[in-house]
Amino acid sequence: MNVRRKDQFAYIYLERVDGSDGDIACVLNTKNNIEALGGKKQAVEHVDFVPVMDKKIEFKHNVTEVRIEVEMPDCTQDNSEDADIITFALEISSPSPDGVKLSKKNLCFIDITPEDENEEKRASYER
Repeated sequence: MNVRRKDQFAYIYLERVDGSDGDIACVLNTKNNIEALGGKKQAVEHVDFVPVMDKKIEFKHNVTEVRIEVEMPDCTQDNSEDADIITFALEISSPSPDGVKLSKKNLCFIDITPEDENEEKRASYER
């Protein structure tokens, strides 16, 4: 997913599929190590985003979507490096209770893009 450099938060929606009976949970962590990013330029923890560590995400009975906020405190600064797209990832793990399974898509890449590059993409998503 893409967020603009001037955004101070990235909003990510986690979706529960194949039913909504009972309470379930998982654990959320941010990642910015090179191996997880697959060759993308990494964002810097505490500069480009506030890391999330071992945050428990709960889906209560009949809830199928949860919104996650990741703070991006330094994204309003303007310097020459800001012209590059930088990336971090969110990873979900540790589903509970027993029997709850994660999809193969347990990693979400967040690309922080320069405003001019992302504005055109964002406009096309809103149509």
